[in-house]
Amino acid sequence: MKRFFTLLLTAALLLSVLAVPAGAYTGNETVPFTEFTDIYDLGEPYVSSIEYLDHHGLMTGTSDTTFSPYQPYTRAMFVTMLGRMENNNGFINESDMLADADRYQGPTGFSDVPQGRWDAPYVKWAAENGIVNGVGNGRFDPTGIITVEQFAVIAFRFLEAHGYEINWEEETDSGRDPVIYDFDEVSAYAEDAVSLLGYTGLLLTDPDTSLTEEPGIYVHPKHQLNRMEVAVLFAEFASFVAGTQTSRAMPWGIIESWVEK
Repeated sequence: MKRFFTLLLTAALLLSVLAVPAGAYTGNETVPFTEFTDIYDLGEPYVSSIEYLDHHGLMTGTSDTTFSPYQPYTRAMFVTMLGRMENNNGFINESDMLADADRYQGPTGFSDVPQGRWDAPYVKWAAENGIVNGVGNGRFDPTGIITVEQFAVIAFRFLEAHGYEINWEEETDSGRDPVIYDFDEVSAYAEDAVSLLGYTGLLLTDPDTSLTEEPGIYVHPKHQLNRMEVAVLFAEFASFVAGTQTSRAMPWGIIESWVEK
């Protein structure tokens, strides 16, 4: 039995406990090896994801030859990657994103991201488009380590700001409802984003099928992401935004998902 779903991101979200694991970049594009000497013992999906992002200039190394896969990844770094993406057409470069110098190089509105900082134009762009709201008290916390739920919220708002529609098909019907065992740990502001991005294959998750009647997953929403984890998440997100259809085997069925505008 096949079930078809479609969701406009501008509509109210009624999902509550849905998530699926992310994988490596799943497109057909061939990308070259990087010069990074510290990634090729990581295995998949990390290597292909890092190569893909490096090839497109979305996530660079910490030096010409190192990626530093275990180094924490900050909120400012993530917003910078998003600022280099362009909706339906894939990717833009930094000079294009910052073409409107007066608009994106002015005050950001956050006391801890003053004008002139390397990340200020990207933070200003994200704030003006409703992609980030900060952490309160007029602060953005640019050096804070991004968590799973923060990644989900910011990525979701990027999709929403660009008017994307996420579609999916459930290829099998096991009669089981999706379950996130640690959903009670998700912050209230992040519940919709974690549900939606998880269900459509854009979150790292920890599946548990030991319970035959109610198999499900853990999303570890407060987990602080390192560079190689962000690489896997963002490579999947970037290829998804570019129009790649994803397929995920979940404890409750096979999910096919794609994005349209």
